[in-house]
Amino acid sequence: MLAASEAGVLTLLMTNPIWVVKTRLCLQYDNKADASNVKIYRGMIDGLHKIYRTEGFRGLYSVSCNFLFMILL
Repeated sequence: MLAASEAGVLTLLMTNPIWVVKTRLCLQYDNKADASNVKIYRGMIDGLHKIYRTEGFRGLYSVSCNFLFMILL
């Protein structure tokens, strides 16, 4: 059971930033009513860089505490 919890935590730590950027990339294309069509993020690497630069480490791992509790309990 300990090995499964460790695997879950490691998976969370490795994939959470990817999910954050993916969600923000999808949401920037969702606003079709905006006529300016300004893209905030140009791709995955650009999104990771901009989120880390503007919001820091917490921006990439903002919702991971909730998932950590689910994994460990």
